[in-house]
Amino acid sequence: MSNPKNPDYELIRSIADDLPVGVWVAKVPSGDFVYSNRTFVEIMGQGPRDEARIGDYSGPYGICGTDGKPYPEDRMPIVRALQAREVVVVDDLVIHRHDGRRIPVRAHARPVMDDGQTITHVVIVFFDITKEVEAHRASIELEARLRHGQRMQSIGQLAGGIAHDFNNVLAVIQMLASRLSLEARSQTSTDVLQQIDLAVESGTRLAQQLLLMGGRGRTTNSPVGMNELTASVAQLLSRTLDRRIEVSHQSDGSPAIVDGDPSRLEQVVMNLAINARDALAGTGGKVIIRVRSQPVDAEAAAQLPPLKPGAHVVIEVEDDGPGIPPELRGRIFEPYFTTRTTGEQRGSGLGLATVYGIVEAHEGAIEVCDAAPHGAVMRVWLPASAALKAPVSTGVRDRGAPIHGSGRVLVVDDEDALRRAVAASLQSLGYEVLEAADGIEALAIIARQPGTIGLMLLDLVMPRMDGRATFTAARELDPTLPVILATGTPEDPSAVELAGAGVVEVLVKPYALPELSRVIARTLRPPPAR
Repeated sequence: MSNPKNPDYELIRSIADDLPVGVWVAKVPSGDFVYSNRTFVEIMGQGPRDEARIGDYSGPYGICGTDGKPYPEDRMPIVRALQAREVVVVDDLVIHRHDGRRIPVRAHARPVMDDGQTITHVVIVFFDITKEVEAHRASIELEARLRHGQRMQSIGQLAGGIAHDFNNVLAVIQMLASRLSLEARSQTSTDVLQQIDLAVESGTRLAQQLLLMGGRGRTTNSPVGMNELTASVAQLLSRTLDRRIEVSHQSDGSPAIVDGDPSRLEQVVMNLAINARDALAGTGGKVIIRVRSQPVDAEAAAQLPPLKPGAHVVIEVEDDGPGIPPELRGRIFEPYFTTRTTGEQRGSGLGLATVYGIVEAHEGAIEVCDAAPHGAVMRVWLPASAALKAPVSTGVRDRGAPIHGSGRVLVVDDEDALRRAVAASLQSLGYEVLEAADGIEALAIIARQPGTIGLMLLDLVMPRMDGRATFTAARELDPTLPVILATGTPEDPSAVELAGAGVVEVLVKPYALPELSRVIARTLRPPPAR
C-alpha cells in the first residue's frame, strides 16, 4: 500500500489490524502481495509470502480443500473474482498450518477496479469458521446418534416382542415334555426328554439375550466359570460363523471363576469374536478364544486401570487378520466409531463400546495387542472370584415327580397352545381347570363363580386387558383369590408392582410341570365349605 508515512494510512492499518477477519490484498494480473493484516497472519500461522503468485498459492500458504488435497489453483478465490468481476464467496477452504492445526475458512474475494473498469487489485477477507464447522459437525453427529438410538430402540422393542413369543413357544414345549415324562417307560424316552430339556434351556438363554437387547432382561451377579462360558461360545461360533474361519478354544485348566452376570459376560466374548470375524473380511482364517488365570501386581495394575493387585482371569480373543493400525486403537472402543462403513457387515460402532462398558462394570480392563506373526488380540482382565467353584448347570431341569392335587384353577393366557397345554397337564394331575384367553374372559368367569376358584394362573402380557389390569379387577371381585403371575420378564415394572401388591408367586416362563405343580400346591385356596 503506497505512502506508508501518510497518517491516514497508519490509521487505516491500525483499524484493519484489529479487525476480527483476515484481510489480504494483491495486485492483478500477477497476484503480487500488497497488504495483509494481523488476523490474516494469525489464521495462516505465518506472514505473507512474497513469492506467492497466481497459480502458486496452495503450496506457500497450505491452502487445501475439505478433502485434504491441495486446493485447485484455477478455483482460488482471487481467480474466481477475476473471472466473475464481482464479489465471490468460497467456503470450502482449509488452511493446513505448519504447526499442524487445520483452520477452515470462508473467503470473500472482491475485485477493485479503476475508472476505466480495469481490475487492478483483489481484496480477500478470510473468516475463521472453525466454530461454525464444529457446530455443524456436532449437529450432524447428534442427528445420526438420535437416528441410531431410535433404530436401536425399535430393534430392542422388536427383540423383546420376539423373546416374549419365543418364551411362549418354549413354555409349550416344556409343558408337553413334562407331561410325556410322566409316561416315560424306557431309558430311550427319558434320554429324548432330557435332550428336549437341553434344547429348551438353550432357547431360554437365547430369549434372555433378546430381552437384554430390548432392555427388559434380568441381570445377575454370581460366580461364573469362564472356561465353561467361553467353551460354549466357541462351540456355537464354530457352527455359525463362515466355514472358512476356524474357531478354537484354549484353557490353562485353572477354575477361572469371576463374579458377574453370565449373560453379559457371554455378550463380551461373543462381540469380541464377531469383531475378530469381521477382521478376517470374508477371507477365512483363525479365531482363538483363550482363558487363563494370572495375578496382577501393583505395577501392572497401574498400567491397566481400574484393575487392582490380585488374582485375575484373562480372556483373549485372537485373530490372524491384518491387525489394528496403531492410530485407531485409541478410538475403537468409542461409541459409534467403526472402520466398517460399507457392505453387508457395516458396523454400528456399538459392539466394542458395549464390550468396554460391560468389562468396566465388572471392574475389569481391556487392551488391544498385536498377534504374531500378524493379527490382533483383544485381552480382557476380570477380577477373580473368591468362590472355589461356579454353580454348575447340568442343562437338565428338575425331573422330580409333579405333585397331584384337586381344586379349581383358572388359567389365563392369550397363547392358545400354551394355555391348552397347561390346562391338560393340570387336569392330568387331578385339577379342574377353567380357561380364559384374556383378562375380560377371566373376569367374566370369576363373576359367574364367586369364591369357587382356588387359584388363578395369570399371564402378564395379553391383548385387550393385560395381567396388571386383570389382577386389579379380579381382586375387586374376589379379594382373597390367590394369583400366580406367569411372565418371561420378571423385571418388568408391572411384574414388580404386582409382586408387591398381592401376587403370591411370580413364575418365569418357560416353566416345567413339576415346578408349576409345587407352586400350585403351596398357594391353592381350599374350596369353600358346603
